[in-house]
Amino acid sequence: MVKRVGTVFILIACMAIGFWVFHEPPQDRAGNGKQAEPALSADVLSAQWPAFQKGGPLHGSTVALPLREMPLFWEFKIERGGESSPAIADGVVYVGGMGGGVYAIDLATGKLRWRYETKSSFAASPLVFLGKVFIGDEDGMFLAIDLKTGKQVWQFESEDEIHSSANRFGEHVVFGSYDNHMYCLRAADGGLVWKFEAQAQIHATLAVSDGLVFGGGCDHTLRAIDAQTGKEKWAFDVGAVIPTAPVCFDGKVAVGAMDGVVVCLKIADGSKVWERRIEEESFYGSPAYSEGRIPSKKGAVYSLDANTGEIQWTFAARSGFDSSPAISGDGVYITGKDSKLHVLDIRTGKEIWSFVAGAKIRSSPAIGQGAVVFCDVSGHLYCLSSGRAEGNQR
Repeated sequence: MVKRVGTVFILIACMAIGFWVFHEPPQDRAGNGKQAEPALSADVLSAQWPAFQKGGPLHGSTVALPLREMPLFWEFKIERGGESSPAIADGVVYVGGMGGGVYAIDLATGKLRWRYETKSSFAASPLVFLGKVFIGDEDGMFLAIDLKTGKQVWQFESEDEIHSSANRFGEHVVFGSYDNHMYCLRAADGGLVWKFEAQAQIHATLAVSDGLVFGGGCDHTLRAIDAQTGKEKWAFDVGAVIPTAPVCFDGKVAVGAMDGVVVCLKIADGSKVWERRIEEESFYGSPAYSEGRIPSKKGAVYSLDANTGEIQWTFAARSGFDSSPAISGDGVYITGKDSKLHVLDIRTGKEIWSFVAGAKIRSSPAIGQGAVVFCDVSGHLYCLSSGRAEGNQR
């Protein structure tokens, strides 16, 4: 076991103009693919990924999967494609579709448990919490769906599109909307706890840490909002549109902007710790964090030192990235517009292995219960796994 030094912060930046090449998908697209001997530890098999970047401070990191190549376990087709990143909880995968509908799919079999039908599409990712799935759609409706039945429990209407994935604080849910507001609702019944008005659209997921809700938007400003009262504690103008979710770690919060700048601030007062500008870069993918490093770059993945912002390594892909990275132990998992899931060594940035999907990928990977799950834009939901937990056989 190699001992790591420092902390890791991983960012994805995308080309403003990119292209992609169709890759012939693997020949074996039948449900289970090749089965490897189950050799996963109990903590790996029990790990959950119940929200975008796991929710909370949005670290996007989890227990270590083996770094060996993982075979296709099953594949499921979503109507009209998908950009929503999946959630994994208690043996079920939840994801929203561009053709309308929220899907619950059995992790052990790849079979549909239920589908909640809507006329609107979903770009946001689900949050699984208190027996419900929470997700907002592109018509501005925020939904709570019963986990067992797939029936709507309640709905809340904002005034514009919702691309921001839900996060949780206590027994409340928080999200942003294109109507310029951050919302906090009671998870039980959808009652409004508070809403905060920014000066422009809120696109990305809100981070929650230290009793605060953090979010940025098209008004160039990263804000810290008191999670109990909805009052602003501090605000910091980063100088450009913020399309990414922030990540909180070690008393700090960091976020990337469209002009290629990454800023790291103190959670306590919003004062600047460091700033890193990468020329001709635009950040769209949200960062991930783990003990070790932080990756990001134009059309590439960068690893930045979380204490200093220094670039440690860069991994370039031909067509760039629209998604956010996930970290599992020493592996960085990132999906690209080249139709691939890339798995990188977090220490060096070298590619360890990759998986070729059937189309470009905007959905960020979810890692939970011994599986990696993501969706391509054609609507193929992929589950890669080297073994499964008996508790998931339902």
